[in-house]
Amino acid sequence: MEQCVTHKIFSSSLVEIFNCKCLEEAGTNSSPVVVRGYLIHFVRHGHFVYHLGNSSWDVYSQSILHLNAGTIYTSSHPFCGKDDGLMLYVNRTLLDSVRSEYWRKDYFPNDHHSSNEDAFFPIPVSRSNPRIETIKYLLNELIVPNGESLLKIEVLFVQLLSLLFSNLYENSGHTFVLSQKDAVHSLELIERAKQYIHLHFRENISLTDVSKAACLSEYHFVRVFRKLTGWTPYRYLLETRLQHALLLLQHTKDPVTQICFHVGFNNLSHFITTFRKRFGVTPSQARKLKSKTLEALSRLS
Repeated sequence: MEQCVTHKIFSSSLVEIFNCKCLEEAGTNSSPVVVRGYLIHFVRHGHFVYHLGNSSWDVYSQSILHLNAGTIYTSSHPFCGKDDGLMLYVNRTLLDSVRSEYWRKDYFPNDHHSSNEDAFFPIPVSRSNPRIETIKYLLNELIVPNGESLLKIEVLFVQLLSLLFSNLYENSGHTFVLSQKDAVHSLELIERAKQYIHLHFRENISLTDVSKAACLSEYHFVRVFRKLTGWTPYRYLLETRLQHALLLLQHTKDPVTQICFHVGFNNLSHFITTFRKRFGVTPSQARKLKSKTLEALSRLS
């Protein structure tokens, strides 16, 4: 059995969320583990390899592990151990309603992961993106103080789930095999840079600021960041700002000008142009759209 310590930080009828800390050391392999529910696992720090049947996937902070109930798997830690992350056990009825918008029978491979009728996730591992990361960071921030309303947290979680399924069924970005250097050194440095961006996206941050947070030179930082995330640092920052703007348009009555400056733009015209180029509508037009349409906008590549 995989050695793991978990601590429940949120619970509702839709989802149970746990902080988890793996106790496995580098060079160890777990015995078979049976998944007790429908699990989504975000790794904060570290790396491990997920094994199912004859297939294996690297799982790290730029990827998402999603497992169907009853899945039997093993894991290994070839380079480093004691990873930690966020585990979400999702209500089956909610999964069914979200999946109904994306489900494609021909997308499910005939394998150990998804060959039964109870499978909701077609593949076990996918690559994250700034849209998912933005909601994930917001969700984590809301849960930690334990003072936010249940409704606000659940709405964000449903949006996260919708983005995840969109990523799985419409534009699934599979992860790649990590080298030992990336697993041991680069992952943690890039995670620091992502955290820095999510904390300071409202500011006029520079490449030097972000690369310093990652303890890398500007040149090496750009190369490594793009390699591990699939995005340039600027595109990641811009997407983070736009996703926050979309959430504020959806959940507040703040004026567009106020939202523009609140999310880090210093010019209203530039904000409107960038927003329209990204989503196909202006911020004012987006605000008039129905909630479901706004969520669809956030999933656009």
